[in-house]
Amino acid sequence: MRSVKGLNRMRLLIGKMLVCLLSLGLLASCANSRDIQSLAYVTAIGIDYENGEYKTYIQVLNFSNIARSENTQLGKKVPIWIGTGHGKTLALSLADTNATSQFPLFWGHLKAVVLSENVMKMGSKETYSTLNRHNEVRYNVLVFGTKEKMEDVLTQRSMFNLSPLDTIMYTSTQARTQSPYIMASYGNRLIANMNEPGNSFYMPAIKINRNAWLEDETKRGMFELGGAYFLIRGN
Repeated sequence: MRSVKGLNRMRLLIGKMLVCLLSLGLLASCANSRDIQSLAYVTAIGIDYENGEYKTYIQVLNFSNIARSENTQLGKKVPIWIGTGHGKTLALSLADTNATSQFPLFWGHLKAVVLSENVMKMGSKETYSTLNRHNEVRYNVLVFGTKEKMEDVLTQRSMFNLSPLDTIMYTSTQARTQSPYIMASYGNRLIANMNEPGNSFYMPAIKINRNAWLEDETKRGMFELGGAYFLIRGN
C-alpha cells in the first residue's frame, strides 16, 4: 500500500511540474525587445509653425552619449542627430519623423520642449495634448520659448564639447549669475494653469549668446536665459 501511495504522489508531482512548464510556454517572451544601444533616445523637441504647417525638430542621442563612464574624454565632440518632420497637425509632423527613423524612438528621456514664438501665438494646448499621447513622456519636462532657429538650439553643445545634456537647457540653472534669476518652468505647471481662468504661466526665453566665450580664438555660443514669455490660458 505504501508503495502505491508513493507512486501516486510521484505521478501527482510530475503532473504539477508539467503544468508549470506548459504555463511558462504561454508567457509573453522577450523576442521583440530591443537592446538599449538599439534605441534612439529623444532628449529634446523643438516645435515651430510656418507656412500653415507644424515643423518639429527631434534631438536624438544614442545611449553611449547619455551614459557617463570613466572613459569619457573631454574635448571629444559628441554627435547630435536632429530629425525633422512637418504636417498640418503636430501629430502628423511627429509621424513624419518616425517614418524615416532607422531605430525605434524612445520618449522616456525627453527632458526639454522648446517652442517658437509662432507656436506660442497659436497656443500651447495642441502641443501638450499631442505629446501626452506618448505614455513614456513625463509631465516634469522643462519648457522654453525662443526666437532662435531650432537647428541652432538643438545642436548647441556645452563647454569642452560636452553633450547637450550639460547645458542650461537641461539643468535650467544659472551658475552664480548677478542677473535676476529666472526660475525653471515645467510642463505640469503649464497644464495646471492652461485651463484655469485668471491664471497665467511664464516660460523662460532661451537664447544663444555668441559673444561671451572663446575656444582659443574662435567664438563659441553658449545658452543664456534672457527673459520670459507670459501666457494666459495657454495663449
